[in-house]
Amino acid sequence: MRTAPLCASAPLRETKTLSKPFTILEKPWYVISTLMSTHLNKQSKIISKILSPALRLWLRTQVETIEGLELKITGGDPAGTPDLRYRADRQILGGYIPQVALSCNTAVYEGIHVGAVQLEAENIRINIGQVMRGKPLGLLEPVTVRGKLEVDEAALNASLQSPLLSGGLTDLLAMLLAAGGTNSENLLSAYHISWCSITLKEDKFTLTGTLRGKGGETTPVTIRSGLSLVRVGGHHLRFHPIHIDGILELGTFPDSLEIDLGEQVEIEDLSIAPGYLSCAAIVVIISD
Repeated sequence: MRTAPLCASAPLRETKTLSKPFTILEKPWYVISTLMSTHLNKQSKIISKILSPALRLWLRTQVETIEGLELKITGGDPAGTPDLRYRADRQILGGYIPQVALSCNTAVYEGIHVGAVQLEAENIRINIGQVMRGKPLGLLEPVTVRGKLEVDEAALNASLQSPLLSGGLTDLLAMLLAAGGTNSENLLSAYHISWCSITLKEDKFTLTGTLRGKGGETTPVTIRSGLSLVRVGGHHLRFHPIHIDGILELGTFPDSLEIDLGEQVEIEDLSIAPGYLSCAAIVVIISD
């Protein structure tokens, strides 16, 4: 009987928390009047004193760790006339933010490790009234986000124990089985799958894992495939050519497979190089 390789991930860094980020919000309407009376000489203090801390706190509640966070909220032209800056503040007080840009060096989201991230969003409507009473920030309408993401091979391997990523890879195997005419749901229910390593090469990847049966028997599996966009600006990924070793007895597999990521995703660029992956995309975030 062959034994399964150990599938370990890098330990997650300790999550940083803010001890008391909303001290200034304890008397929101006093804060508003103070900020509005002094906004003529500086760009909106509503941004610096209320929205930026609220958004930073919200971001930190969405991720396990984040490093090198840079955040810019645009609420009008800081060099504009006092009247224009006053209108910008009025927009923000109404819950409308013209533009937000953020970047970070590294982050961990639900166990998935990523490198450099750059995001931009426009025409954002938030629950500003609740934020000013110390409540969590929330979206009132869907927001279109344009972003760039970089991930290296080490980060991907550290993410393999994440239920989000490991579940997605298991779904990929199920789709390959289904495309070959195999009842993947019944077949995979008889195995526990552990994904152990991923290697990136020019426009392709190699994924290794282990299937453990209910009787304890183990079967290694290796998936090799090229990965590309069906078309630039679309939401389909193409896996081709596909080579699978170790579980041929489970069924037949196609040479090519296309996956629809959904109409809320538009991929502008996907690049895979040795040890490195980058992606640029537009994603629509739906409000809760």
